[in-house]
Amino acid sequence: MHKPHSGRDIKRDLDRERLDEATERYDREREAVINAVIGFDQNEKALTGRRVEQYEEESGVRESELFPEGGRVLNIGDPWQVMDREGVVNLEYETGEEADFLLNPDMFFETFSDEINRCLDNVSNLESYEPELARELSWRLKGVREFAVGMNADDYPKQARVLYDALRLLGESHRPDEEDETKRELWYALMCLARGLQDIHYTQTVIEPALEEAERTRSDTTEEKRAKLVSSLIADFRGGNKYKQAELVKGAFPLTDFEDQSFDRIVASWSLSVHMFAAMDARHFETVFAEIGRLLKPDGAAYLWPLRYHFYDKNNLARGLAAYGKRGGTAGLMTGWGSHRDVVWMDEEPERFLEMLDTSDELMILSPGTKSRKETKNRIDESLDRDDGWGGAWGTVEAAA
Repeated sequence: MHKPHSGRDIKRDLDRERLDEATERYDREREAVINAVIGFDQNEKALTGRRVEQYEEESGVRESELFPEGGRVLNIGDPWQVMDREGVVNLEYETGEEADFLLNPDMFFETFSDEINRCLDNVSNLESYEPELARELSWRLKGVREFAVGMNADDYPKQARVLYDALRLLGESHRPDEEDETKRELWYALMCLARGLQDIHYTQTVIEPALEEAERTRSDTTEEKRAKLVSSLIADFRGGNKYKQAELVKGAFPLTDFEDQSFDRIVASWSLSVHMFAAMDARHFETVFAEIGRLLKPDGAAYLWPLRYHFYDKNNLARGLAAYGKRGGTAGLMTGWGSHRDVVWMDEEPERFLEMLDTSDELMILSPGTKSRKETKNRIDESLDRDDGWGGAWGTVEAAA
């Protein structure tokens, strides 16, 4: 005869069922955000990867706040962005074998010269307004085109470095407020060519020998196992080749597997606001902010920018933030620049905060579990770049008027 369950056991089981149901519901909500924005992709990506100097310049927040010493930072980006820094976890939605890895050198080199010529056509379009940049890019690309004839495997990494140097010049010339379609197209074309040369070199020097070794030493090598080996090698190469200090995690925000309160900071430069906001409704915003709040440590902060790159429904954003406020979190918007730079907090000036949604370009999110909100806000206030030099111009012109 079975011993009857106590009332405590029944309550515990019911609580566990409710928790499981809530977890499943939250997972469905996070998946819904991904499904809503899945098509909003390459054309909306930033021109180039972000450097620390650009983070400071664009956000108006000093490096010591964005990337605190000894802290853990979640950087939400894409495969074209690079933030290689100790303590940083880069969350990318496309890595490894899914990042258009090139395994066929014949197909690549069949169009290589034509692609270089197209890039040179774009460079010629730059001559009228950035002649010095055009000259620097032109001689590099012409050199790669000339060297392409008779190029062998040992030459691929060398020519890739030349193309990456051209990418560096493009990145250094880019201004945060600049929308230059010529530069954008040129940047992506050069990146694909540079990565293609690296991929083919890796294929010929690592992947193909590994497959040959597997054929020689294993009698049970199937197509499925070969494909799995190739995928594993590519994933190692793409991650290891890109980051030496930072950690690379594949995933799409807000559907993450990180533990609660995993990060001191979350930074989303030219990612969430540019790739996703235009396709999100109020419920999606609520889910994104809930996930940010879940991942932040007490006294942590998230920084998202730029807000004004695309049109999106500010009412949906406001409703999502209001729901986050009911969970105990809060948000701030940057105003002004230089010595006029300040933050308007949702929990302190709600009406002004809503007005600022039309003019501010940076959003700050504080954790619901903030131990001392006043101290956290003071820390952020002290970290603002109030240099009156014409540096970071994100924020609004309200305070400068």
